[in-house]
Amino acid sequence: MAGYNKPTCSVPDASCPLLLSPTDAYSWSFERSSGLTADARALDAALKTMGFPYNPWPHPVPCQSDVPMPGLACDPNTLRVTKLDLSAVTAGSPTAAINLIDAWRFVPLRAEWAGLTQLQQLRFPPSHYGGFAPAPSTLPPEWSTLTHLKALMLGGTRLTGTVPASWSALTNLTWLDLQASIQGGSTSLTGPLPDAWANLTHLDIANNTALAGTPLPAAWAASNSLTFLRVRGCGFTEELPSFSAAAGMSVLDLAGNSFNGTLPSSECAGTQLPNSVVYSHSACIS
Repeated sequence: MAGYNKPTCSVPDASCPLLLSPTDAYSWSFERSSGLTADARALDAALKTMGFPYNPWPHPVPCQSDVPMPGLACDPNTLRVTKLDLSAVTAGSPTAAINLIDAWRFVPLRAEWAGLTQLQQLRFPPSHYGGFAPAPSTLPPEWSTLTHLKALMLGGTRLTGTVPASWSALTNLTWLDLQASIQGGSTSLTGPLPDAWANLTHLDIANNTALAGTPLPAAWAASNSLTFLRVRGCGFTEELPSFSAAAGMSVLDLAGNSFNGTLPSSECAGTQLPNSVVYSHSACIS
């Protein structure tokens, strides 16, 4: 392979990257290579377990490619992948779009994505993309290795099961979208809900109907961090905590639930939550 300098280290990773010239053949077989970076191996493994027949990131060092790598962004200093947006893989590529539709019949949330250990943003398109509804996905416990993750967007991916306890390691997370899909059959996460999510700034768990009977954490209502909280349509029936201490909340969506109790009129009117837009059909006193 022209321009390829084999690393001297025994296990190539981010600290021992490939040195490639712009003329390298991007179709070089992953199976025949012994010098792939950790990110390249993780991308390839995840695509294979999904049954994805087309590799949109064929370069053995994705962050050194001189051709666009759709949906990827890299740190120019470490040459590690910091952003993966699978919804962008179809942009401008009919072949990728067709194959993504086919692959989406399978469960997309695979443990192998955990190999992208420097990710800061991870986004999946809705599971009903292309009109297909795959089997429900559980949240992989292995993703606890993504400790640099700041934004995780899984809205509409037909989630089920509980939040893994190991996700407590994701302490840099600030944006979390786990809203349930309402296409192709209802699925839902189940409780309990982590108190630690009070440290997020944006949290969306809308339409997870299996959370009915699960208490809404009082820590969320007292959060100084949350600016957006959407629990619409979850069917909550437990006691509604007071949000009077959540002065930084800009959007609070409690609609579509049957909480035991109501928000004080001062909170609904915005006098105690002066920066907030409260959406609720049952929790506010008319």
